[in-house]
Amino acid sequence: MKPTAAMEDYLEALLTLEQKNIEPRVKNLAEELGIKPPSVIDMLKSLSEKKYVTRSTRTSIELTEDGRRIGEKIQRRHIFIQKFFTDVLGMNEALANEDACKVEHCLSTSTCNRFIEYTQYITEKQKTPTSWLQDRS
Repeated sequence: MKPTAAMEDYLEALLTLEQKNIEPRVKNLAEELGIKPPSVIDMLKSLSEKKYVTRSTRTSIELTEDGRRIGEKIQRRHIFIQKFFTDVLGMNEALANEDACKVEHCLSTSTCNRFIEYTQYITEKQKTPTSWLQDRS
C-alpha cells in the first residue's frame, strides 16, 4: 500500500534530520515538522506497522530500506520542484518551499521526471523554455 502524504512528510523529515546529524528522536522530529510530540508518536506507530521505520529503543527512530527509499524520493522531488519554482518561475524561496511541500505528493512519477528534466535543462543549459521541447524531438 502506498504511503500517505503525511507519512511521506515524516520519512522526508527523518532523512533531513539524519543529513543534519541530528538524532532522530520524537522531540527533534516534532520540531522539524512543526507539530506536537503526541502527533509524532501516533504517526510513528503507523510508520512502524508499515515497516517504514524501526524503533530500537523508546527514543531511537531508524528508517528501514523502504522508508529511506520513499524519503529520498520525496526529498528529491521537493528539491527539484522548489528549484523549478525559484529558478524558472522566479518565486521567493519561502513560498517555493511551501508550495513544493504540497505539490511533491500529488505528481505522478512521469510528471515529476519531466519537471526534473525540464529544470535541469533550463538551469544547466540556460535555454529558453520552448527550446526544451524542440531539443527533445
